[in-house]
Amino acid sequence: MSKKTTLDEDLQKEVNEGRMPALHHERAFGTVGLTMTIFAWSLATYAFVQGGTVSTLLNVRDGFAATCFGCVIGFALVYYAIIPRTCKYGITTIDAVKPAFGQYGSILISAVLLFAMEAWSLYLLSMSSLSIFDAVQATSVYTPASSPTFLQLIFLISVIFCSLIAVKGINILNKVYTILAPGLLVLGLLLLFLIFSKWDFSQIMAFKPQSPYPLNQINFSLVAEWGLSYSLSFFIAIGTVTRHAKSQSAAAFIPSLGIGWLSILYITIGLIVGLALGSFDFNVWALQLGGQFYGTIILLYIAIANITLYSVLIISLEQTLRQYLKRIKFSLLILIVSIPVIIFGIVPGAITFYYSHYSIVIGYAGAIWAPFCGVLVADEIMRRRKIDLAHVFDNSTRSKYWYLRGFNIYSLLSLAIGLIVYFLLYDPISSNPLQPGIFMWTTATLPSFGISLMLELLFIKTILLPKKKGGYELKDDKGLPAFIEKPNL
Repeated sequence: MSKKTTLDEDLQKEVNEGRMPALHHERAFGTVGLTMTIFAWSLATYAFVQGGTVSTLLNVRDGFAATCFGCVIGFALVYYAIIPRTCKYGITTIDAVKPAFGQYGSILISAVLLFAMEAWSLYLLSMSSLSIFDAVQATSVYTPASSPTFLQLIFLISVIFCSLIAVKGINILNKVYTILAPGLLVLGLLLLFLIFSKWDFSQIMAFKPQSPYPLNQINFSLVAEWGLSYSLSFFIAIGTVTRHAKSQSAAAFIPSLGIGWLSILYITIGLIVGLALGSFDFNVWALQLGGQFYGTIILLYIAIANITLYSVLIISLEQTLRQYLKRIKFSLLILIVSIPVIIFGIVPGAITFYYSHYSIVIGYAGAIWAPFCGVLVADEIMRRRKIDLAHVFDNSTRSKYWYLRGFNIYSLLSLAIGLIVYFLLYDPISSNPLQPGIFMWTTATLPSFGISLMLELLFIKTILLPKKKGGYELKDDKGLPAFIEKPNL
């Protein structure tokens, strides 16, 4: 084997397992692979649970409209906040946020990212484990009630299975989703067939929500808020995958089609069935709608797709920790990020409790990602989509992104104020708006995002630019607009 071949393999390994920017020829996801991955996510995540939760407040027409509003705008925020950097420069999500928050400020952001990823991972695994549990119970092959640890065992096996996939790297996930996605799309069509074989269109439109607020505008705004948070919760996964996308245009269009629109179809399926059967729980109504045979197939297929998505999150977690644990092997880091999940899985009752509190999980997703995206969008606007890669990887005082002792206190302040605004308007624990008169017109995510964005723009214009801090004075080469210029990656 030549030295060049060995070097190429080492570089590819560092791209897949570490922080090295992914060159175009090193990226795993072509247009087809990216399409299959995003389409699989749109069905394999908690879209059905989201739809069931919507059914508690709105009918099909209003629920669909509010979901469209929330999901589409939410994904637009994610797109402008992260995709231009991860895809254009082939860098990890945490490296993409360093220009905004500083070399050491990004450590605080890493802690937030780790918390958010672990929270999402736990919900995906809880949903998948319960799906497998209910599928086994439905087949009468084994009676889970006879073993109180059966659900925990499924959970732990799922974690091990995902970890083994993650160790293989991002390339294997490209192949997995190319296989899974067509089946998931067929599954969506099967669900639509089952729905319209039981109820006609007029019956579906006449379904009433289970426990709405007296004022319908509040119901609409709550569902829109959940839709915003739903799309925002894909921030990390989208950043990880678009880093490996070969086409910038595909990285922009395909996720917006999948997360922004295809998810809406599957959320609407969950909404219709939730209204018809009076249950938000996907694991319950899948068996009621499809019967033992189709219901079991639906549960198992969704479970498999969900736990493979957890593999993407494991890789994202590893890349976040890689910033600070550089000498630890990739496989050992995968084990480290799995330890909190394993501990959670062995706590009695934790899986079912967490799964039954979806509105809290999605509410905190909005609280975290709304102000975060506001800061990043403002930073992207002021930099005109151009960053200096050399300074991203320079942790010394010479870096343009050093700010004050490695912290951009203004970005952190903008983030904190946006977070406060969110909690002043909405309580994720009770799912109640705290200022109904404001919330009914604005939701909580949009003011939180807007305040953080405006404050960040103000701080950059009035403080950082005059002091020439943060590299905002960087000019595009040859006067070309930043979105036209492509880095040599």
